[in-house]
Amino acid sequence: MLRNLGTRMLPMIFRLEFHFRKIHLGTALRLQRFNSHFAWSLRSRGPEADNRRVLISMSTFNGSEWVDEAIKSVIEQTHKNWFLFVADDASSDDTVKRIEQWASAFPEKIHVLALSQNIRPDVSINRAIDYFLANDRFEVFTSLDQDDVAEPDFLANGLSLLRENTLVVRCHNSRWNEDLTRHYFNYPACSQLIITRAALTRLGHRPPHFRDKPTDTAYLERAELDAIGHNEAIIRTKPICQKMRIHGNNDSLQLSKPPTIDSKSA
Repeated sequence: MLRNLGTRMLPMIFRLEFHFRKIHLGTALRLQRFNSHFAWSLRSRGPEADNRRVLISMSTFNGSEWVDEAIKSVIEQTHKNWFLFVADDASSDDTVKRIEQWASAFPEKIHVLALSQNIRPDVSINRAIDYFLANDRFEVFTSLDQDDVAEPDFLANGLSLLRENTLVVRCHNSRWNEDLTRHYFNYPACSQLIITRAALTRLGHRPPHFRDKPTDTAYLERAELDAIGHNEAIIRTKPICQKMRIHGNNDSLQLSKPPTIDSKSA
């Protein structure tokens, strides 16, 4: 009974978090962290607690330097019921060759879609969303960037937080330098979400690039408003899900620790 009461509180706390972002960010972040810890205490436990089939989307473009490590981190997941959908956005290096080698080694687990031309401003993750929605054997959708590394319990920890009124889980990720030797900060990611089929059916495609706000931010806001409209919560994971590199196109992020209360490991 107490567990059911606690579960019903999650959407209420999330609604308060969302409200306070507009008037006091510090309070909003504290509510987010509290809900994360609270949901973690209510999570399903044990390796047999959840065996839902997860589709992991990976979008690649000239990522041959990192993609092997990213795919290896998927293969090493403690949750084994996964399927990796890789959409390559017309790479000019040997990225496709590398991911096709992985697909040959794991033909039942990895699918490669090599696009003949770059589809920007559309986002290639939408190809994975289409594939997911067309195949009802998949129950949960998530993503991993080509240059990032998933922690071994990434899937298991995220799945343990999904419940009737929590259909989207937000990954708690860490930022590192390019060779993963220097840790900068931890933060709630915008793009890396763990989404049930019911929620993804409602949310649909991610918006294209070149809009008034980044596609990841716009999609997260859509997910949050959808959750509030359905009296649901979006919960941030307590453990770190992924190590994310700062380099190249994403090096505009400040390397110094950002001024948020969420920058310490939970």
